[in-house]
Amino acid sequence: MTTIDIAVGETGRDGEHKVVAVSDGRVHLDRFDPAIAWKRTKFAEAAVVVLGLDADAVSEIEARIATEVVKADLAAVQKSKPDTVAAAPPDAWRPFPTDSLPARLAEFTRTAARSIGCDESFIALPVLAVCGAAIGTTRRVLLKPGWAEPLCIWAAIVGESGSQKTPAFSAAIRPLKRRQAELMKAAAAVREAFDADVAEYEKALAVWKRERGDSPAPSKPVPFPIGRVLVGDATVESLGPILNQNPRGVLLARDELAGWLDFDRYSKNGKGGSDVSHWLSWFNAQPTVIDRRSNPDPLFVPEAVVGIVGGIQPRVLDRAIGGDHRENGLLARLLLAYPPRQPKKWSEHGLPPEEEDRYERLVMRLYDLQHAVDDNGDPEPMLLTLDAEAKRLLVEFVNAHGREAADLTGDESAAYAKLEAYAARLAGVLHLVRWADGDVLKANRIDGVTMAAAVRLVEWFKREVRRVYRVLRESDDARDQRRIAEWIALKGGSATVREVQRGFNRLKTAADAEAVLQALVAAGVGAWESVGPGERGGRPTRRFSLTDAVTDDTTPLGTACDAVLSPEASGWDDDGWEAA
Repeated sequence: MTTIDIAVGETGRDGEHKVVAVSDGRVHLDRFDPAIAWKRTKFAEAAVVVLGLDADAVSEIEARIATEVVKADLAAVQKSKPDTVAAAPPDAWRPFPTDSLPARLAEFTRTAARSIGCDESFIALPVLAVCGAAIGTTRRVLLKPGWAEPLCIWAAIVGESGSQKTPAFSAAIRPLKRRQAELMKAAAAVREAFDADVAEYEKALAVWKRERGDSPAPSKPVPFPIGRVLVGDATVESLGPILNQNPRGVLLARDELAGWLDFDRYSKNGKGGSDVSHWLSWFNAQPTVIDRRSNPDPLFVPEAVVGIVGGIQPRVLDRAIGGDHRENGLLARLLLAYPPRQPKKWSEHGLPPEEEDRYERLVMRLYDLQHAVDDNGDPEPMLLTLDAEAKRLLVEFVNAHGREAADLTGDESAAYAKLEAYAARLAGVLHLVRWADGDVLKANRIDGVTMAAAVRLVEWFKREVRRVYRVLRESDDARDQRRIAEWIALKGGSATVREVQRGFNRLKTAADAEAVLQALVAAGVGAWESVGPGERGGRPTRRFSLTDAVTDDTTPLGTACDAVLSPEASGWDDDGWEAA
């Protein structure tokens, strides 16, 4: 058996690493970012030629490189300790790792984000939820005996009004809207025949009642099932029949999730606690019994699952989630993305119809997945297993994740508990997306490349959830400081007092702007730098510059979306924080 050694060396220029593949004394060396999937593939394809290996070795080399990347990420996590809220500056935004998605999803995410002018995370999170809903209850990921994770995903994109949440959300769920329209059209055709059967039944029943003979009563037509893939404003009671008729499950998709979070709307006593318990069980695809006012017989659904996706404003999220939903774990189940807001700017980029079509075909291919059938003829999920490399990566992640979580309490601790399971859920979704896109791999066996990508996504979500939770509990002064720091990052990482004052209407004087910047210096977010006279002379000036940690982690959204930021635009239009 051929031995292939892979090493990922020190960081080079532009964040690249030295990647070395060695086999039988022959060496292939290159510098590239091994976290990017297509660059791993390109390196592996070249390596098999240089090393004289079979083409089958490409996937092994890719998996080994992905393993080294994850090992480096885990080592970094183990060395770092969670920041305390009081002493440390807020976690800086890091761009979503789009390259960890399968090629088709990554391309759609980039293209749609560029077209809309939004951050790529606003596309990626809804897309992952859509793919998880398309798979539904047909598959679970078997981690060990007694632990099989469903592929249900709850995702919320967080942003102020006008931050392009709605266009991003709409682009991601468009394939499900089209499928739902087709199902409703088919149901309308069946309904016409059903209504005719009901009319005949009512006539026959009236005759039977008049005659009162010994003949049995006519049989009442059985209501036909209506295919559903999407739901919107639905109560637990109304979802019961939908889930009963659609064992695959459905996706609750709402442009604004605040309405879903108001569980007391339909409760007579104003307490929707019983509804919440159903939702918590549906996240894990648990059996559910629903009592209905309109029918004395309870409704039983053996494996009920409802995915969730939508947008929400940060302050609305903080109010809606409340103390109760923090304690019961509802908030912890949500994957969150809250990128810094960018000013809206016209772009000639559009979402090509062929890109939409490729994405839709991929989602529809996931709907082709079918359940297994148990001994009683009832549907049950097929199990996805892990190959040796995927299992090793998962074990390393779980162990490192557990050590990190041991020091956490409260909201972060609850979120980390759910994110451990999300590693398996995301691995299952990514694996089946690769299958739907035509990758050559074992249909029900997750490999190391997929698990490495899932772990990288979870590491991003871990950082983001800490950042969002910190934002949710920050004071007004802390929020103002964060917004200014994000604005400076979007401008390249530095600004003068005069530029900051002009950028924000609330800062009436230079002294006000300098006081805010000095607070950022005290928090360790930035420092003052002296700038000498220019070519034309003049007096020296003083600029505020973000620290390397902040500027390295805060990539301007314009880079991801091909948008150009105007010097005057601040990007915020609420509470007086608007462009001057």
